[in-house]
Amino acid sequence: MNRLLSFFFILINSLCVAQIAEFEVYFPFDDDNLTKSAREKLDSEIFSIPKSRIDSIQIFGHCDSLGTDEYNLELSARRVMSVKRYLISRGFELSQLRSNYFGRSLPKYTNDEDEKRALNRRCEIIVYHQPNIPFYSNLKIEDLDLKPGENYILPNLHFVGNQIVPMWYSFDVLNDLRNAFFRYPQMKAEFHGHVCCVNDKPLSEERAFFVYQFLVENGVEKSRLTPKGFGNLRPFVKETRAEEELQNRRVEIAVLQREDQAASLPLDFRKVQDINMPLRGIEFITGKGGLYPSGRFMLKLLGESIAESRGVHHEIQVNINGLNERLSEMRVQEIRRQLESFGCRENQFSVIAIQPEEPRGKSKRIDLYVRMFKLHSER
Repeated sequence: MNRLLSFFFILINSLCVAQIAEFEVYFPFDDDNLTKSAREKLDSEIFSIPKSRIDSIQIFGHCDSLGTDEYNLELSARRVMSVKRYLISRGFELSQLRSNYFGRSLPKYTNDEDEKRALNRRCEIIVYHQPNIPFYSNLKIEDLDLKPGENYILPNLHFVGNQIVPMWYSFDVLNDLRNAFFRYPQMKAEFHGHVCCVNDKPLSEERAFFVYQFLVENGVEKSRLTPKGFGNLRPFVKETRAEEELQNRRVEIAVLQREDQAASLPLDFRKVQDINMPLRGIEFITGKGGLYPSGRFMLKLLGESIAESRGVHHEIQVNINGLNERLSEMRVQEIRRQLESFGCRENQFSVIAIQPEEPRGKSKRIDLYVRMFKLHSER
């Protein structure tokens, strides 16, 4: 318990790691002046993040293919300066703004069509900011001792309410945990799942099994892992507000055995980039395109996490097995509308129809699944 209390104080006082938000603003042909729509885009995207949480902003200027290399390089530099001047006028310090310009050398869109060519007359904006996550920690799994006989909370591994879906910022934790099992190939452990609020023991078991399954599917032997669920019988903190409920939606690792020396990771070791899981308790009304009220509530909990997400895309998969085309489309559109109403944006989620192989021996249909995958910014 002392180790858990120590972790609690580290959690409260630790620094957040930076997240990113990316978007583009566009310019008229042969022009470096910010249009009204470009200024509105800068305002809506940047000031959706509290200014106190913004660390720095990168600005990259570009042009289309028309004109000489020399002229376009100079024009892209002027476009960058226009964005800088505007942001300084809105209260940012010059030291917070970093920039580069590339002329026409790095087109993102084809220059073969007028409409697409216009999109190359752009500045790309990347905002680095601290995430709005209560009790987020910069502690990593590699910082834990992982001594046999000890229990450890997996730092930053939290779950959406009533789901086995990890919060968007928890994606990297799963990869870090997998790293630990590869670095200690003799390590064995139990995973203890927990819930907040009511004593939903099956959900706590499913959360522990989710971590177990992630590791097994990605190269860790089953014999080294044991999942267990404890409902809400072992709360980490007393729940008086939502942030404390979030902390109790967790999984702990109980280390059973481990060798003294860590091994190197294999040369071909790669991070897992996507995870799939069913959505719990989100059901459509039989023969209808709408959700039951309880399903809308459950979807809202997921939507709130998606709306805050950075660097992770959520693909919501609608099970259309046995449905006609019209009902299938109604259900896809319903999920899209609901998520948009919760503040989720186009670049954060998508909704597709799937026909999964139904699990044998289970009579209850699963209407929705979610696939989470990492987004990468390559320059």
